[in-house]
Amino acid sequence: MQFILSRCHANVWRQSSRAVRKVEHVRMLPTPVMRAIPESNKWRLLEDWPFRIKPDKDNTQQWDAPHIYVIRKGFEWDGTSKPFHNSSFFVLPSCHWKVVVPSLEHDVMCDRRQEFAAMGVSSIHAARHFRRRLEQYQVNEDGFNDVWEMYTAVRYGGPQWSATS
Repeated sequence: MQFILSRCHANVWRQSSRAVRKVEHVRMLPTPVMRAIPESNKWRLLEDWPFRIKPDKDNTQQWDAPHIYVIRKGFEWDGTSKPFHNSSFFVLPSCHWKVVVPSLEHDVMCDRRQEFAAMGVSSIHAARHFRRRLEQYQVNEDGFNDVWEMYTAVRYGGPQWSATS
């Protein structure tokens, strides 16, 4: 089974007899082409997925612009799993489309932490990137505090590493 969840920004307009008016603004964001792997409870990326990594807020990396990193097709990740010792309750399931991209990008940073450390990305930077992506994908629009819970779980419960450059 393949999930193709390609999305883009869209404004919906309706024309009435009196005037053209804006009906609603639908914010849609891109998602990767992926496949569920039920026997291992993971996802497999079916196409390359490029993403931008912004400099951290203090720009310790001394980057002039965001870096583009490409996750190659075939990468497998487990969605928004959480550390066993973390008792947080997330409202959204780990396979929800809103958390697929943040979990994919954060998991690749954790799995390839030496490579990212050499680029100047620490575990704190990776957790902040995860939080920003959760916010972009509007995880909290349902009124729950999942962004803060998820950020705290990966920031303090996930792998820890320092930037080396």
